[in-house]
Amino acid sequence: MNQVEIKRRQIQLCAVGLWLVVIWILGKSLGDNGVAYLAAALEAFIFLWAIVGANVSDTLGKLLRGRNVRGQYKNADKLFKCTFVFQGIAGMIGSFLFFCLANYFSETLLQVPYSRFLIMILSPCVFLRCVNGVILGKFQGDGSELPTTVASILRPLFLLGFGLLFSRMLTDYGEKVSNLLGQDAFTSMYCGVGVVIAMVLTEVLVLVFLLLIYKGSSRSRRKKDSEGMRTTDSFAGQIYVLYGSMGLYILQGLLLFLPVILGLIFYRKNVSDIDVAAQSYGLYIGKYLVVCGVMIALIASSGFPSAVKAGGLLRKEENRATRNIFQSGFKAVLVYSLFFAVLFTVMSSQLAETISESMVSLLAEMLAAGSGIVLFGTVAYYCYTVLKVAGKKHWVLGGLALANMVYAVSLSLWFGKNPGNIMALVYGSLVYTGVLAVLLTAMICVIIRGGMDPLRIFAIPVGCVCVAGLLGHILGKALTPHLGGTVTFVAVFVLSWMLYLMLVVFLRCFREQELSVIPGGRILKGLGQLLGVF
Repeated sequence: MNQVEIKRRQIQLCAVGLWLVVIWILGKSLGDNGVAYLAAALEAFIFLWAIVGANVSDTLGKLLRGRNVRGQYKNADKLFKCTFVFQGIAGMIGSFLFFCLANYFSETLLQVPYSRFLIMILSPCVFLRCVNGVILGKFQGDGSELPTTVASILRPLFLLGFGLLFSRMLTDYGEKVSNLLGQDAFTSMYCGVGVVIAMVLTEVLVLVFLLLIYKGSSRSRRKKDSEGMRTTDSFAGQIYVLYGSMGLYILQGLLLFLPVILGLIFYRKNVSDIDVAAQSYGLYIGKYLVVCGVMIALIASSGFPSAVKAGGLLRKEENRATRNIFQSGFKAVLVYSLFFAVLFTVMSSQLAETISESMVSLLAEMLAAGSGIVLFGTVAYYCYTVLKVAGKKHWVLGGLALANMVYAVSLSLWFGKNPGNIMALVYGSLVYTGVLAVLLTAMICVIIRGGMDPLRIFAIPVGCVCVAGLLGHILGKALTPHLGGTVTFVAVFVLSWMLYLMLVVFLRCFREQELSVIPGGRILKGLGQLLGVF
């Protein structure tokens, strides 16, 4: 990857965090029930889209870039056109099947009946996403990462604006239907319909944006496409090349997303009351996973360049250099994520009071017991990126498959002991991310034939975070009755974060030469110079 592509992927990771924030904001209008209905529709959509064309933009961009570098412009143009036609047809078939299978997804598979209408309205997004992915792949193949970057930012911003507008417009109608039928669930359902309409409109506007850019660059593109060698590849041959390259990535995407769908399926089978299930599941996915997911996305984004560099060296089999870069980046994401995992644990009640207006005690229990996914999820993503860049596809698939099996077994055991307890999903998520993080880390250590430095990588950060966590716990108990949960959380975060960084620097968790390659290294180096450590 070049630096521009790395920056684009960093921004896309931050955009994922922005998506989660938007879902949390819209969740205030939807309520926990509405979030559950929307989540069920989105899970069904993402699962189908992952099969149809979730990875088409990156794969197509890589293939087009390779042909353009070799001067095969006509070949690249034909690949783009064949992919556009095939993905357009696949998208239309996917949208049609998604619409027709709405009842199966909502009633049979996920058992969330109020999501049926949302799935039907969301169905055009399969086609729109497929078309948008091909156009973005064309831009990436031509060496332009800006359209993909802008599109990733526009989507959550459009969704926020249109989602607030349409959800408020349809909430009044939903209240009338609820009063007429005597069921409050229709208010949340129609509010969710407004959000889904906003998603469809967002994809339409993104498509218009991409078509305008594509048309604006048509003159220079036509001149280049008229050059180069002739191509004799058939339509079927081009599609075979495309899906031969992205086949394993499709399987990886399905395995990455499978725990979310499995969690809902297991939970609904153990809860008979749809209203109780929806409220608890909406809290779990709309607040607990959102706040943890935002931190994972932000920290993973900061460590992404280090992971790419380590993966590139690993691909070249430069094990010694890989070991140095990998350990430095691994240590950095572990240090940052460890702090937020402990902070969310000791300040769970204050954080729950800040982000939720209902079921605060249950959310606090989720955060206290399961905030470790911030640590495990970040470490797992860092190692996943290293292996993916290094081309170790089968290693990644093996780790994901084993983690999913452990996750399914753990859910079966917990639901067997406590049927209908939403905390089983929290514990299951913790087990899944923990197993995945350990497996992928162990794989990299085996490949590079080197272990970890237990003192600098584990012992010092754990000792520092224990001190910072103890300070946060004491301050939380003392300040909350006087300042309230929100102000206390912010104050404790600032003070404990400053103490934690000073301890990490003072105890030389990072060597001075490592600070030039880790995220936030300049700040830590400046703090070390201020403390007289460096």
